[in-house]
Amino acid sequence: MAVTGCIAECIRAALARNPGARIIVAYSGGLDSTVLLHASVHYGDVSPSLISAVHIDHGLADASRHWAAECRKRAEELGVACEIRTVTTRPDAGASVEAWARHVRYSEIEAFIESGDVVVTAHHRDDLAETFLLQLMRGAGPDGLAGIPLSRPLGRGTLVRPMLEIRRSEIVAYGEHYGLTWIDDPGNSDESFDRNFIRHRVIPLLRERWPAASDRIAHAASLQRESATLLNRAADAALAEGMIDEDGNLDIALLRRHDPAERHRIVRRWLKQRGLPMPDTVHLHEIERMCTARVDANPVVEFKRTVIRRYRARLYVERAREVATPSEQRDWDLSGSLELPDGELKACSATGVGIARAALRGAKLSIRFRRGGERCRPVGRGHSCTLKHLYQEWAVPPWRRNGTPLLYADEKLVAVADFCVCEPFAAAGDEAGIRLVWTARK
Repeated sequence: MAVTGCIAECIRAALARNPGARIIVAYSGGLDSTVLLHASVHYGDVSPSLISAVHIDHGLADASRHWAAECRKRAEELGVACEIRTVTTRPDAGASVEAWARHVRYSEIEAFIESGDVVVTAHHRDDLAETFLLQLMRGAGPDGLAGIPLSRPLGRGTLVRPMLEIRRSEIVAYGEHYGLTWIDDPGNSDESFDRNFIRHRVIPLLRERWPAASDRIAHAASLQRESATLLNRAADAALAEGMIDEDGNLDIALLRRHDPAERHRIVRRWLKQRGLPMPDTVHLHEIERMCTARVDANPVVEFKRTVIRRYRARLYVERAREVATPSEQRDWDLSGSLELPDGELKACSATGVGIARAALRGAKLSIRFRRGGERCRPVGRGHSCTLKHLYQEWAVPPWRRNGTPLLYADEKLVAVADFCVCEPFAAAGDEAGIRLVWTARK
């Protein structure tokens, strides 16, 4: 029992937190995940019917298909079904293979799981030490040095690491005690990979001087996690004090009431809340300079397919995406919704408001985009205005203007998205009308 006690107890406790949930073991076939699968089946206090495994075949090794078949066989011997997910993409030239493999692994698992599922992985205390040192060499702050969390959301489910307090020596002892067999991936010995270099060269050297190095590093990571939690709590409280408007944009004047270090943390939490990538130190300083740019400047910072812009004392953020071209034109009969590069346009029936149906009868309707020089006389105005002037009046950010849809009847401008209807197309009184609804993509 001494060999199995700690591992069994950790797994039993972790799985008990989600009674009735489907448990999915991330199963690479290596020692750690083999022990995790075995212990989940024998000590998890969970019905075997609720446990399954998922193996990701990255296709990076010649033997990967054989390993996948072995994983399925060994899982079935334990009475567990094993889903094999084969990766068909390859890392970009010059990209980190480690980072790419980690990304596709979690993406494949996320695509597989269902609502409420619990995914368990075999990360352990030695992994914590490796991750801390990796993040340290990358110049990470408290968030990065906090290391691997015990649990976090993953797609529609939850990711849990029940063996995070277990040393690898205990995992080895468990595997040997039960006579388990596992796959030894030669890639795990390749010291050209940063994590392998730390595992095989750095940590053994540290242990020569400090035998409890992994435990000490794990403790340091826990202290960083506490610090990150407090800092994030303070940043979230600042954001909650009216710093974000109803469209999710950040008020620069309120942001600048905080010192630079606080501003950096607030910006990161703002992006985190929107599910966007984190900027590195260089980009954080570029964002800082945006906050002090000239009033009439419209600076842009781009990183990891994320775009941050400044307009009228606010920071706007969105994912990089396809943009509408001025020459683009689409015929539309006003039925259903129309997916456009910058958002979605719908037409709803109305009475006495919006566009008069009668005014469109017999005309060819189309959606176009700004080319320059367009004019419109909004309902209730005695004169026409250029679209540029109207967009400024409506506070439409410059980068969203060219993607705003314009409804034309033959060659006449009828409406500018749902901002205004142009004369003489407005519905009046009890006249049957059409109301446009424009949802800009954020």
